[in-house]
Amino acid sequence: MKDAIIHAKKNGVEIAPAFEGSIVSGENEEYDFPESDCKGAHSLSRRCIQFPLHEKISSKDVGLIKKVIATLP
Repeated sequence: MKDAIIHAKKNGVEIAPAFEGSIVSGENEEYDFPESDCKGAHSLSRRCIQFPLHEKISSKDVGLIKKVIATLP
């Protein structure tokens, strides 16, 4: 995931981990979420990223985001 974040940033797109701080990520000490309850949740939470998606993104920015997604490492 770090490679994808660095790649996007170099190309002018800010992305972030999708589930950072969630109970399944294992990063939130308030919650003790046993990985055995949902075997794939922890792994999936560490591989998902979020891109800027909203109705006010310009066509130019959409093209840039598409380029970054197409060239992700």
